[in-house]
Amino acid sequence: MKRKIQKEIVTLFSKNKLHPPRIITEADISNLPEPVQRYLRYAKIIGKEYTHSVRMKQTGFFRTGINQKWWKMKAEQYYTVHNPGFIWLGKVFPVSFLPIIARDMLFEGKGYMLVKFLSYFTLVDAKGFEMDEGALGRFLGEMMWFPTALVSPYLEWEAIDSEPSRVTISYKGVSASAIILVNNEGQITKLMEERFRDAGGSFIRDKWEAIPSDYRETEAGRIPFHVDVLWKLKEGDFYYYRGDIEKIEFNQPYEYKK
Repeated sequence: MKRKIQKEIVTLFSKNKLHPPRIITEADISNLPEPVQRYLRYAKIIGKEYTHSVRMKQTGFFRTGINQKWWKMKAEQYYTVHNPGFIWLGKVFPVSFLPIIARDMLFEGKGYMLVKFLSYFTLVDAKGFEMDEGALGRFLGEMMWFPTALVSPYLEWEAIDSEPSRVTISYKGVSASAIILVNNEGQITKLMEERFRDAGGSFIRDKWEAIPSDYRETEAGRIPFHVDVLWKLKEGDFYYYRGDIEKIEFNQPYEYKK
């Protein structure tokens, strides 16, 4: 599995169309809804170079059920921006020395999920339309970590009110939408989508939310370093991911060396 993912990372970056360096200006955000402009000014993207790739390391906790205990998690993630794509490689530890390894991927508009126990026993190997839309929705929800990308041409913005705005991403015949809430200070306080969720072997749409916090300065702008993620279920709010950025780097299109 390790060699497979290494090859996928190389391929992901090699397929990302690069353009001449671009500096973000006021003109890039002038036609966006006011709350989005407020957020991008708070993020300090004016004068920043447009981000074409990202790599990051994460730590946190994950669980698969409302009443389940939290498991420790660590992950690496790689993004391409001109061509929306990512590879997330996570290790979850139900037992401290026996990891479940997951690879979530968006590549050329297609979503793929592979989960293995101890790198050998396959637990999940999923693809299809629901995975395509879900992976694109995930990419959209995580663009707050590279905010210069929010002026990309594959996004369409719609004003709703003084705080919320709707954004839709369309790529390779697939679309996903989210509503973004921005407070008076300019911080994104919540991001809401309707996503496909695996409910016992079949996919259903449910409401999904991400709640970012702990904003910090980076070379690509001010971004949240913590996020809580949940499903809004009939049984109640199911928080399933709590994560922190341990390290993030921009325009470094290479795999982390062990």
